[in-house]
Amino acid sequence: DIVHYLGRSAEEVAEKWIVKVGFSKSPLSRRDQIQKAYPSGSYNWKVIFPKEIPRDPPYPNANVAIAGEDAMKARLENDGAESLGGEFFLADEGLVIRTWAAGILAADSKMKAFGPSADLTGAVR
Repeated sequence: DIVHYLGRSAEEVAEKWIVKVGFSKSPLSRRDQIQKAYPSGSYNWKVIFPKEIPRDPPYPNANVAIAGEDAMKARLENDGAESLGGEFFLADEGLVIRTWAAGILAADSKMKAFGPSADLTGAVR
């Protein structure tokens, strides 16, 4: 319940989601780590993107993932989401969907710039 979690009125958070920006090798494991950091029952995190959890890491290195994460944060900030600190934001569903698309586009563009010979540090051979 966002109202109680944030201590806000229902009007302030109507049709808003609390989201954490990020790409992860294992979204479900990352969700579980975040959930365990909070008292039980205070808020239950869900993975909303990607819709299908990949078996392998979605990107070859951290530089690619960070490019996508930075694009997501920029989209949220530029389109009026409220920063809740760090990689956490309060945003409506439409903005969350557009934000995910912006992150994928930026990460894919970064990956193409590295080319097929990119190693795990992001350096190009």
